[in-house]
Amino acid sequence: MMRVVDNHRAELSPIPFGWTHARMKAAVKRYQANKNKDENPTVLSLTKKGIKVKTDLSFGKSTESYIGHQIVSKGQFVFTPRDFDATPILCGVSEYDGCISNLYIVFDIQGTLLPKYLEYYFYGLKYGFNYFEKLSFGMRYSFNKQQFEHIPLIYPDIEKQEEISNFLDIETSRIDQLIEKKNKLINAIEEKRSHIIDRTIREGISEAEMKTPDLFWLNKFPKHWKLKRLRHIGTLQNGISQGAEYFGSGYPFIGYGDVYKNPLLPRSLDGLAMSSEDDQRRFSVKRGDVFFTRTSETAEEIGISSVCTETIEKATFSGFLIRFRPDKNILYPEYSKYYFRSDIPRLFFVKEMNLVTRVSLGQNLLKNVPVLLPPLNEQKELAEFLDNKTSIIDEIIEKENRSIDKLIEMKSSLITEAVTGQLDIEAWKNRNTVDRRLDKIEEEMAS
Repeated sequence: MMRVVDNHRAELSPIPFGWTHARMKAAVKRYQANKNKDENPTVLSLTKKGIKVKTDLSFGKSTESYIGHQIVSKGQFVFTPRDFDATPILCGVSEYDGCISNLYIVFDIQGTLLPKYLEYYFYGLKYGFNYFEKLSFGMRYSFNKQQFEHIPLIYPDIEKQEEISNFLDIETSRIDQLIEKKNKLINAIEEKRSHIIDRTIREGISEAEMKTPDLFWLNKFPKHWKLKRLRHIGTLQNGISQGAEYFGSGYPFIGYGDVYKNPLLPRSLDGLAMSSEDDQRRFSVKRGDVFFTRTSETAEEIGISSVCTETIEKATFSGFLIRFRPDKNILYPEYSKYYFRSDIPRLFFVKEMNLVTRVSLGQNLLKNVPVLLPPLNEQKELAEFLDNKTSIIDEIIEKENRSIDKLIEMKSSLITEAVTGQLDIEAWKNRNTVDRRLDKIEEEMAS
């Protein structure tokens, strides 16, 4: 069980007999203080698969120069202290020498802890206790070093840590394999869904005379449709940038994750901000608004959109987003939902991002996004057609996602119980508990 003490601290209980109870500061032998001086260093990135060498430096959260980035030595632990609401991975042990952004916390681990055990421990905190979202705040759901050092830490002796880590390696691998199979199925279904949307967005659903523009991302579209740049059909507005004290209470606030994860903006928001009346006017959220993410690890994921279909009173939005507000009677919101997540904006962004070194979307680029504009009544017809076509596909995807959620919940529970000493590993093995739980999940989803 976790008890939140204040905005910076929490406590775990009960503590198993013989285990050490400390704070995360006790895990740190030495923080990395050295800075990179090489003009052409090995640049590292924290990914879903651990610390990897960044092979394409034209994409990602890069800078013109890596001089001054912090050094990472092989075997050091890397922790990301922000974006806890969106990032699926918190930490990793580097297998490489290189450098990484100064935003990360890099350190050598004390000899009383195994790196693999600490990785699992952080996973348990994130997914088992939702620790980081509960105790972080600000637009990027971030921690500072003081908060990091206050993270509660419990651990057994090295021999027990190794037993727990080996057990989790085996059991979570089986769960991950099943999740991977389901994700491959979802990807195949989503590819079919995308094909239906892209073709409809480009060609419509009725026979019509076609125009053939000389554009690499668009070979034809109905002649009676208009093709405009975003800047000609509405206005753009960057979001709020404030300190951490501005967030956590007050009025509805749209964060990066709300947009990235949802083609339609959720009507109920978890984020809160102490916005003034002036903020609420300037950064308002109205039906028809389209929000775009500004940063990404790759150009393919830049400018992910989410459309507001119902005005959210007194709401504001993050500085890591850009709001597009269409002129009156130019875009049907439900059509925008499909259009701005189609391949036309994607192809445009990828092409333009090849010309820059930093994957960050600004208004100068966004205002040039091409927009296909059927008449309003036809936009509504297209949206209704796509709603009907994609609804069955979405049900299948939702069913598989629910299955994956159960598997992730199972994995989270397994890791959390193991790293907090609440799991009898031998008894678990003897009962073939993982096999029975996996079988049950499959049976439930097949029914």
